[in-house]
Amino acid sequence: MVFSKRKVSRGPLFGYAISEYVDEIATLLIAYKERGSRIIGELLTEQIIHLISKPNVDLLVAAPSSLHNFSVRGFSPADVISKRLSTNWKIPMRKAHLLNLGRDQSQLDRSARLSNLVGRMTLDRPLIDSRVLLVDDIVTTGSTLTELARAVTAAGGQVSGFVCIAETIPKPHTKN
Repeated sequence: MVFSKRKVSRGPLFGYAISEYVDEIATLLIAYKERGSRIIGELLTEQIIHLISKPNVDLLVAAPSSLHNFSVRGFSPADVISKRLSTNWKIPMRKAHLLNLGRDQSQLDRSARLSNLVGRMTLDRPLIDSRVLLVDDIVTTGSTLTELARAVTAAGGQVSGFVCIAETIPKPHTKN
């Protein structure tokens, strides 16, 4: 499996992934997220560290998991990635929280994903003028990162971009 630094954009947000969401990556991420193999998440994070230079930011903020997913897994996938990056890059982390008022993103279609998270994230403390790198495991529609960016901005931070393991390639919209 070959990893490479990939420029990714979703709406106004720009960042990097180290892979396209292909079958091999999907298998690894399912083992990591759904079967609790944290070592896979850490090994994938090592690829991020290898391919992406330390960013010029003040803080890392990971996409939070829902309370349900956290209780099932026992961890937040983006948190594991963020902690490893924080240790390696020597950049502190701040916690984001997800208000449990919506549905699990993985169970929704593109249209529902775009609105499901709006207004549901918050930060644990102010981020006054901090430059922030957002961290997630997979970027699909970008709705998670968009809401996380809104929460960071509401807390006084400035979003400098994002980093993730994989990106899904947006499918062109077609008319039937």
